[in-house]
Amino acid sequence: MSLKFWIIVRRLCFSALLSPALILSPFYHAVGIGFYNPTGVDPEFAEKVDFSMLEVINEAQVLDALAEAKRANLQLTLNIGPVITESLPVDQVNISYVADDEKRTKRFLPRPKHKLKRFVSDDKIARVVERLALAMRAYPGVIDPARDQLLTHA
Repeated sequence: MSLKFWIIVRRLCFSALLSPALILSPFYHAVGIGFYNPTGVDPEFAEKVDFSMLEVINEAQVLDALAEAKRANLQLTLNIGPVITESLPVDQVNISYVADDEKRTKRFLPRPKHKLKRFVSDDKIARVVERLALAMRAYPGVIDPARDQLLTHA
């Protein structure tokens, strides 16, 4: 089974277990069922979910997703991680560590495609935020800032 499937199953189980407590909680409005599609919005799910989530890859992709979400009357949650981080070059990945007061070297070198990330420059982040702010102004109410805030700090 795919990772996306297990993430959805985990969220559904978690939601089902906590639903009674959350109904009585001041955070009840923050729980929603969403559809994760890393590249865009699928309008077929608009009536079945509270929001759609996508990874920000480029500006054209975000603008297309915003337009589609607006047509489908669907809230959109954005993961900006892919545009504000970059893979650490393999030669900068630390391969030594200390254990039992002894310096050791890892047995396996990092693969070329690894998951270690670093933030891009402040200038690039500022450009991304500026462009997202313009998109939010062009599509008011489509991006849910409250849910994005909750996901960022989860």
